Amino acid sequence: MNPKFFILVISVFFISLLPSPALSQNAVDSLIRNLQNFQSQGVTINPNKFELKIVTLPIEMNCNVGAHHYLWFKNKLVIQIDGSGKLFEINPGKSPIRIDKTCYEGYSFKAFNFVYQDTLYSLGGYGFWVDNGLLRCYDEKNGVWYIATTKKTLAFNTNSVKFYHDLEDKKIYLIYQNPPLAATDNSQEKNLTFYVQCLDMKTKTWWNDPMLFNKALEGKLKNLEEFNRAVFNTRQGLLLDLEGEFKIFDFKNNKFKDIRHDKKINIFNSTYKPFNKIYYSKDSSIHILNSETGEIDSIPFGNEDIINTNIPIYLPLPKNENLDDRSKYLISAIAIILLLIGFFIFQFKKMRENIKVLTLKLESNKNSKISIQNQQSFKANLTEDENKLITLIINNSMEGLMTSVNQMNQVMQIEKKSIKIQNNLRASMVLMINKKFMVYSGTQDELLEKRRTEFDKRFFEYTIQRKYLSKIK
Repeated sequence: MNPKFFILVISVFFISLLPSPALSQNAVDSLIRNLQNFQSQGVTINPNKFELKIVTLPIEMNCNVGAHHYLWFKNKLVIQIDGSGKLFEINPGKSPIRIDKTCYEGYSFKAFNFVYQDTLYSLGGYGFWVDNGLLRCYDEKNGVWYIATTKKTLAFNTNSVKFYHDLEDKKIYLIYQNPPLAATDNSQEKNLTFYVQCLDMKTKTWWNDPMLFNKALEGKLKNLEEFNRAVFNTRQGLLLDLEGEFKIFDFKNNKFKDIRHDKKINIFNSTYKPFNKIYYSKDSSIHILNSETGEIDSIPFGNEDIINTNIPIYLPLPKNENLDDRSKYLISAIAIILLLIGFFIFQFKKMRENIKVLTLKLESNKNSKISIQNQQSFKANLTEDENKLITLIINNSMEGLMTSVNQMNQVMQIEKKSIKIQNNLRASMVLMINKKFMVYSGTQDELLEKRRTEFDKRFFEYTIQRKYLSKIK
C-alpha cells in the first residue's frame, strides 16, 4: 500500500472520531446572546424550514432526517431531536451535551415542544402510523419523559395542526383536523373540517367540545404548511404569514385581526429575504435570525400595530352536527345501564334464594336425627365431600396447624360463591360432621373446634380436638 495513501486513510479515520463542528456557530452564539437573561421561559422558537439545523449533534435518528426543535429552557438553548426524547444543551463555543437518558424514538414526529413552569413538554405528534394527542413532560432529575395525565386525549392530524402557547393564561390553543383513518373506508368521506381546541395547562383539561374553525378563514390556511412560512408566537396571538398577508389569531378574545400596512411591509421585507431563518418573539418585538450569519432583525410589535376586526376565529359547533351521534350514544348508554340493572337484580334474587335454601337446610340439619351404619370406622359414615374436608383438617392438625376458611372453601369448591353462601355451606358441613361424631362416639363433644384467628378476631380457624385425633385417622 502507498504510505501516503495509508497516512491519508488514518487521518480521515481519526478526524471522523472528533465531534462534528457546528453548522453555524455565529447563529448559535447570536441566538443564545439574544435570549440570555430573558425572564419568560416560554419563548417559542420556529425554524422556517422543518429540516433546518444550526448545530450538528453527535446522535441523530437512525432512519429519519432528525429535525431539530429549539427550546429556551432555564436560560440555556436546548435542542430536541424530532420523533424522540433526545435533548442536547448547547453552549457557545462548546460541544453539545446530552442531558437526557431516553432510548425510545419514532413516536412524536412534529410534536409541539414548549416550556411551562420550568418544565419541558411535548404535545401530540406522529409515530408508529398513528397520530397521537398525548401530553409528555420531561423529568429533569431522572433524564426521562413521562406521560402527563389529562382528563381526555385529543388526537389530531399532525401535518395540518397550528399551535399557539398563551404564556399569560397558561393555555395551548390549536387549529387542527381530525387524524385520518388508519384504514381508508371508501364508504366514508374524509373529514377535512378544521376545529379549534384549548388545553389548560393549570388543570390539564381540554374544552369539553371543540369549536368549529371559521370556514371563511379556511381557504388560505389549507395552503399553509407548518414550517415554510413565518410563525411568531406573540403576546397578542399567533402571527401567521397567509400567502404574504400577515394576520393575528387572537384566540383569547376569539378575534382574527389585521396588522397596520407599514408594519406588514416591514415584516414582509424581513421574512422574505433569501436565507433560512429562525423566528421567535420576546420583549414586545419579533425576531428573525439569519441561520448562516447570526444577524438578527428585531421588529417592534405591539397592540398599536394591530387592527381589530369583527371576524371570529371559531364558532360553536352546529347543534345538528353532533346531535344524532349524541342521541345514539345516550340511547346506547341507557340500554346498557338497564341491562346491567336487570342483570344485577336477577343475580341478587338468585343469591337471596340460594341463601334462603341453605339457611333452611342448616336449620334442618340441626334438628335431624343421625344414624351410624359403620361402627368400625367413623370416616366410613361420611359423604365424599365431608371426607375431603375432614382429611384436610386432620392433616393440618397432625402438623399442629389450624385450617383456614380459605382452605376449607377450596376443598369444598365454593370459593367463587358469595361470602354469605360460603358461611352457610361451611357451617352446615361442620355441623353434620360433629353430629355424626357425637352419635359415633357416644359423647356430647364436638370433633371440630373453631377458634378466632390471632390477626383478625372477626374470622375463625378450625382444628380437630387433640384427644380424638387418634380415633379418626
